[in-house]
Amino acid sequence: MVRKKVKGFFRRYPDAQTAFNADPEKMVNYLAPLADAYAIFCAGKAKEVMPADHKLVDYWKYVCFELPMIQQSKNIQEAEVTEKHAVPEVEELPVCC
Repeated sequence: MVRKKVKGFFRRYPDAQTAFNADPEKMVNYLAPLADAYAIFCAGKAKEVMPADHKLVDYWKYVCFELPMIQQSKNIQEAEVTEKHAVPEVEELPVCC
């Protein structure tokens, strides 16, 4: 996706002057999916974006919804195992010498 966007960007804006004279709103809209990818993969801000690209949406749903449920289930299972194998606390008794 990134290569495709970059190639498309340079087709649309082949030089600095063309980019400078371009409509900034159109440029932002064209590059927006890259910002979503950066936020999800690099900045750790997956929950702060809502991507439009269908592949990013699939990954975003996994990261934001499925993965936390998997981790929560794993944590619950680990807690149950820990409780089953926990060593009971021993009451401290005063020592007389």
